[in-house]
Amino acid sequence: PTHTDVSTPVDLTAKWAFLKKHDFQQEHVRQAFEPRLLEWLAEAYVRNGDIFSQLYTCTPALATGAIREYTSLPPAQSDALISTQRRYHNVLGDTDRQCQYLIFLGRYLPRLLPCQEAQERKSSCYSSP
Repeated sequence: PTHTDVSTPVDLTAKWAFLKKHDFQQEHVRQAFEPRLLEWLAEAYVRNGDIFSQLYTCTPALATGAIREYTSLPPAQSDALISTQRRYHNVLGDTDRQCQYLIFLGRYLPRLLPCQEAQERKSSCYSSP
């Protein structure tokens, strides 16, 4: 059987060769995709990154500015601001994580794990506050 309308690997390689160029420009990407498809792909990429970043860090994704240029999404917050928000949240706002640290260190166990109070009196393997 013969296949017509199927691109050979050589044709595909030639079409995407701009990705390997050292002087790669955004215009190369704009020429490779239909505008609506490019905007959809870029927006999906940014929103996907933001979703996972919100789940794990409670902040938007970092370094999305270059991808956002292909979309009609508003500009991203500065990476410095997002990093500061993450640090603040990790140090002061993430009570679950702080509780895990305290349990790992063996601190305040009677308050955090009341069922461990009797065992704490018998064991001296915990660090003291």
